[in-house]
Amino acid sequence: MRVCIARKSEKFHWHKGGHNINYGKGRVVRKRTETRVSYYSQLSFEVTLNSPEDKIYFAYCYPYTFSRLSNLLVDINAKTKQKDCVKETILCKALSGLDVPLITVTSRIHSDPKNF
Repeated sequence: MRVCIARKSEKFHWHKGGHNINYGKGRVVRKRTETRVSYYSQLSFEVTLNSPEDKIYFAYCYPYTFSRLSNLLVDINAKTKQKDCVKETILCKALSGLDVPLITVTSRIHSDPKNF
């Protein structure tokens, strides 16, 4: 696993990077019972800084914008309009108030299974 990195000096182009990457049990206690202690996980890595003024963003995975998702859903709905395999519903509302879509992909949604 590598860390996703975007730098201002590279026009915020996201890429995988970092070295000495370690993921495992940390030292901070998460839960303690009479018989067991569990710890939070910890991710550590090193990154070489090119300039002290550079702005750097880190992410666990490549960021995916809501605009990109919306465009993808429009494209999927246009291509599968006549097909009985994709259904889009609302999962919940995000903290921002936007609808969070739920996409169901199956062999048949509205078809009667007795006919097959």
